[in-house]
Amino acid sequence: ENSEPAPPGLDMLHQSPEASAWLLSLAKEFKDKKICLGFYVYMDGERHVRATIAGNAIIHTLQEALSPEKFEIAQLLSPSTLHFWPDEAYAAAVARWEARPWWARAAMFKSNPGTNALRTAQGDRMIHNGLIVLQGPNYVLAKTLQMFQCIKSRAANVRVSANFSPACRTQSMTSNATMSTLLDGMQAFEPVLVLQSGTASHFMTALLLADLLLSTTAANPKNNLDHPYDLFTDNSFHGGNWCTAFDIESSGTATYILGSLKAATGTAALIS
Repeated sequence: ENSEPAPPGLDMLHQSPEASAWLLSLAKEFKDKKICLGFYVYMDGERHVRATIAGNAIIHTLQEALSPEKFEIAQLLSPSTLHFWPDEAYAAAVARWEARPWWARAAMFKSNPGTNALRTAQGDRMIHNGLIVLQGPNYVLAKTLQMFQCIKSRAANVRVSANFSPACRTQSMTSNATMSTLLDGMQAFEPVLVLQSGTASHFMTALLLADLLLSTTAANPKNNLDHPYDLFTDNSFHGGNWCTAFDIESSGTATYILGSLKAATGTAALIS
């Protein structure tokens, strides 16, 4: 009896040991090469968390088996998390809030720097609360677990490329009708950009190559960081989220309405 051939790839949720073994076999076959493991998995709901745990297990296995000179990792992070807020970006958000037009004052939007800024216990750093209720707890847990793995790996002297990626029209985002409409409306609130997925890929590839090839980036574990989370703010493309005046949750209704009325600007906003 003929059966359909199995599709290429591995099931992350059930075959992570097989994935680790395959990657280690490649490392053995190409002894003079370096492996850079890029983890770019997304799944809906709690499967996203499970897939992230499986991915972290694969990273841990390779990290234990290979020397730091032979192994690197790469992640794309989400601004919809808790992370450090660079001083310059925070100041830009404050300036935009103070200069907001009359219609924004009448709309009673909340301030991005006023609502989402958290000061560290030492008082020397600002934390940005980028959490979005619509994305749910599974999403933020998965992305935070990815950040944790990046910190662990870098502490083990592994080079880690971990950059924030801007909002973009990926299949996972546009498959949700509400989120797709919100993406269309977000660019009404400068300087937020929402890129087509292909455009974002080009930008993030350039940042990845910089992290892997240059000695001066935070990705290089030989460079001392004041705090482990500085890994994420160096060389990242936040897409305007750090510098916008308005809290995304409070402007959600207006964003949705504008997205329903206005066609997506796409990459054009980048050069306008």
